[in-house]
Amino acid sequence: MAGVSAEATSQVIICAWCGKMFDRTYSAGPAPKYCKKAHREAAYRSRVLERADAVMPADMQLRITELLTDRYGFGKTWSRVLAQDIVAIMQGED
Repeated sequence: MAGVSAEATSQVIICAWCGKMFDRTYSAGPAPKYCKKAHREAAYRSRVLERADAVMPADMQLRITELLTDRYGFGKTWSRVLAQDIVAIMQGED
């Protein structure tokens, strides 16, 4: 695009995870929703956990999380994600 400067395409975006304002650093593709990769990943984990909470009783999810944490040494976050994967497999969504 001849004649278009970087300043003309500059865009300020608000992170969907933390609410911080950030500049778009590139112009190709869709506008980013998050200021950093870690926030995109945290938002994904949050959505996955919400889905699991909706389909699995809390006591069952807690029991699976405890089992994975105690028996296999997984951290609580990964244990919850794995518990959700178990539910998805049981429901045939793998």
